[in-house]
Formats: sequence, C-alpha cells, structure tokens
Amino acid sequence: MVALQSTPVTTSIDKQSMEAEMQRLLFRLEDGFEKIVRASAEGEDVERWEEIWVRLLGEYEHLYDQLSA
Repeated sequence: MVALQSTPVTTSIDKQSMEAEMQRLLFRLEDGFEKIVRASAEGEDVERWEEIWVRLLGEYEHLYDQLSA
C-alpha cells in the first residue's frame, strides 16, 4: 500500500484571490479605524465596532500568513 502525501497547492489564481481579499480587508480596516477614532472622539460607544475590527484584523493576518508560507 502506497501512502499518498497531501501537499497544499497554491495556484496563481488562488494567490490572486487571496491578495484581492487582503486588499478588500485592508480597505475595511483603514476605513473602520478612521470611523472608530472619529466616533470615539465624539463620545460614542465603539466597543462593538472595535470587536468587529479586531476580527477583520485576524482575517487579514491569517491571509498574510498563508501567502507568506
């Protein structure tokens, strides 16, 4: 019996899709950060926004790690 090893295959299309998603997330992170700072300065409760922002940052970091591997 021959054991098959699974090796991840990243095609240029996958890489392009991941890079496009990273750009989309980066835009959302930058936009969200500006909105959080502005709303916070106006005294608004931004805790929920910050939670979402941190989740988006985690998604961005995950994609970055995948592309860097």
